[in-house]
Amino acid sequence: MAGVLLVVFSGASQAWKSYFDHKYEEAQSLVRAHGGQPYEGPRLSYHTVWHNVFCGLGDFGQDKGYRWKDRVAWKYARPRLQRLYGPQLPEGSPPYEPRIELVPEYPGVLREKILNDVAADPLWFTKIILKRIGRVLGKATPVSLAVGSYSISVGWFGYLLLPILLVLIWYRQWRWLGLIAFTVPTAATALLVYSGGGTPYYFIGHLVAAAVAVLFALEWALQRTVRANNEGYPEGKGLSLRCESCG
Repeated sequence: MAGVLLVVFSGASQAWKSYFDHKYEEAQSLVRAHGGQPYEGPRLSYHTVWHNVFCGLGDFGQDKGYRWKDRVAWKYARPRLQRLYGPQLPEGSPPYEPRIELVPEYPGVLREKILNDVAADPLWFTKIILKRIGRVLGKATPVSLAVGSYSISVGWFGYLLLPILLVLIWYRQWRWLGLIAFTVPTAATALLVYSGGGTPYYFIGHLVAAAVAVLFALEWALQRTVRANNEGYPEGKGLSLRCESCG
């Protein structure tokens, strides 16, 4: 299943890249056809990883200068890159301004600050991760049950994820635990990069856990009912039920 997900993700990413490359070529042809000078210099398909991490720390790390704004990262890196390249950074294709993210040393400048801040104050970073976990669980997509035009939603179900996991561990339900664990990467963006905006909604682990909890409860109730109905019957007689989840 993980392999299928990886193949689909890689294929979709490449398809989107090819699509936008084609659109860039169309735009350049249109500009040339009207006597303009299109930009033909290097460009980025995506922000670098360290740029995203730097800006993402703007959710709870603003006390150390981080913001969820590209320009803040560019502004931080520019004077440091100027010390490497001299008074002028490498120029882009005139008359266009150079994109500072295209400078090879740019990710390293941001990485150095991030790692130094974490090493100097690990408690600061630990608190950020804990706050992100709280935000993911607190802003998780509500668990809803709909029948026709009627529906019931529970908005705080994310907080029940931990108790459900503890119950499954107690009953050694490794199959269901593995299924829930498979969904953990859906919280990766909010936990490792940025927890603002709608990123907590990417997480679906609590939805899977809710379904597992309902199934487990139903099987447990059925098993108890069968045992109660079989009281007084000789061994081997009466109803039987094998509960896969209850053990």
